[in-house]
Amino acid sequence: MVQRMEWGRQAALVLLPVLAAGCAQDGANDYLLVRAYDLGEDYEWAAARSYAKRYLTEAPDSAAGHLLYAKGYLRVQEPNLAIAKGELETALALFDQHPDLGALTGEWTPEVFLGLIHHELATVHLRRIYTLSSNGIGGQAIQFELEEARKHVDLGLKADPDSKSLQMMRETLAELMGEGQPAPG
Repeated sequence: MVQRMEWGRQAALVLLPVLAAGCAQDGANDYLLVRAYDLGEDYEWAAARSYAKRYLTEAPDSAAGHLLYAKGYLRVQEPNLAIAKGELETALALFDQHPDLGALTGEWTPEVFLGLIHHELATVHLRRIYTLSSNGIGGQAIQFELEEARKHVDLGLKADPDSKSLQMMRETLAELMGEGQPAPG
């Protein structure tokens, strides 16, 4: 019996540092997500993207990580709309499966987070409109992008009806689609 207790203590002494190292790794990983968020709050999206990418290598099922990674492609001077859209759709699918924001739970409510994903998807479509019109393309292509942007704004407002930015997007889209009231003369 004494020998068994000694073996248990030795095993605990060996396993404790291993378990502690595993917890430290998770904490460091959470730090990457929080750092990506903080850099985004400072509009340093290229740097935020780098931290989000590192975070996602360890936590590929993180909706929050995919959102921040997407914003790192969308909120820069020369955006990559295809990557941003794919990452946002991934964030949306992951969040639908498991609405956990991890280390950013205190930063967003689930409703605000869902509204934010749709806000960013609407932004992708609005930026496509800008690109299309800058290249002399109009008509059906722009109409499609307008309708997609409006769909995401409506879904975002359904999740987060108090979002001022989504409300402003709705007004802008109504004007672009000819549904707004003409400005007073």
